[in-house]
Amino acid sequence: LIANPMDIELAVKQAVKQASEQQAEKIEDLKETINQSDGLAEEEKAELLSQLEELASKLRNNPGDLEQALADISEIEAKLQTKQELNAAAQAMNLEALAAQLESLANLQSETSQDAAEIASEALQELAAQIPSMDQANRQATAETLAQLAAQAAQAGNNDLAQALAELAQAVLQEADSNALEQSAQ
Repeated sequence: LIANPMDIELAVKQAVKQASEQQAEKIEDLKETINQSDGLAEEEKAELLSQLEELASKLRNNPGDLEQALADISEIEAKLQTKQELNAAAQAMNLEALAAQLESLANLQSETSQDAAEIASEALQELAAQIPSMDQANRQATAETLAQLAAQAAQAGNNDLAQALAELAQAVLQEADSNALEQSAQ
């Protein structure tokens, strides 16, 4: 009637192995979702899928060691966190560069205490106000510059800004009225 201590240890190992397998299945589902996502560049998607595949493989091959399973998850989590921080820093730098280009295009001088989003917003508003008084050659040059900035924003992963800049470039080319330009700039 005395319980065998090994039975408890074997049950714990079996439970850890089963939980690891369930997590590996969830990772497979996540991989499928990421694979169908349009929000990531192909190289980022491939790298993320590779890391998730590595984690799923480690979890499936885990003999029931809870500490090892947690260490594997923590390792991948740390890699993803570092990648996310690098992407956030790169996006911030890209936004600052775009804001500076927009500011230059609109012939503005901003306060250094403003963040890049505020500078870009003000520059777009000022640019929208200047466009109706531009001649055709300046409109064409402004539209081309806005299209280039839209491409840079898209390449940096800021799809909302890219779309807004492309819409503004289109409005400039179509010689839209000042209300339409202002709406595009917003």
